[in-house]
Amino acid sequence: GEWITHVLFYLAINHFIFHWTWWIAVLWGLGLFSRFMEYQGKYGLLYYRRERLIEREMERERRRLYASDSYLEKRKNVYDDENISLRLTDDGELTASVIDDM
Repeated sequence: GEWITHVLFYLAINHFIFHWTWWIAVLWGLGLFSRFMEYQGKYGLLYYRRERLIEREMERERRRLYASDSYLEKRKNVYDDENISLRLTDDGELTASVIDDM
């Protein structure tokens, strides 16, 4: 792809000018290396490695929080809905006693 084209031009041109201005070859090589690392970070091995690490950390956090695989099951409603009574003020807000009960 595009990266291979950059490498070929780098090798072809710097083969002839190495003894003339070697510092251009060094700077161009650093730029080429940074492009390679950018590609690896977006699409290459570094991307897949980062995704695996993120997934592993998410799984560890789930196990730590839930201490089992119960987070995979649908949560059951454990509240007794018949005993909950809501009281509203005249303007439709919850009263202080209801908020304290929560």
